[in-house]
Amino acid sequence: MLTAQQEAQALHLGLWGMADYQPKRIVTVLEKRHYGWQRLIGTIHSAQMKRKYVYLGVDVDKLMVRIPRANLSFFPDVMTYIGKEVEIRGWVSRRGEMRSVLVRHPSALLVR
Repeated sequence: MLTAQQEAQALHLGLWGMADYQPKRIVTVLEKRHYGWQRLIGTIHSAQMKRKYVYLGVDVDKLMVRIPRANLSFFPDVMTYIGKEVEIRGWVSRRGEMRSVLVRHPSALLVR
């Protein structure tokens, strides 16, 4: 399945060819107030360990990637993401002025 998905993405087949499913820079998404499932591109600049989640700060501190601590065993050391450009796949939610994306598996947080 993963190989078929990667091939479809590379060839822009099916939904991977649709404009709504193309990766977007986080700044663009924040300016236009996009919500729902997105493919976002940004650079991780910080990591904070909290009780339930690890929070990764992305670009302009208006978006956080939330990784449940219970799922950390699936991921590489989260510190390896710092300074890297990533593609974040998931549902953008809003809490006040802050936006976040819940990521439960490394397939939703790809280093570019």
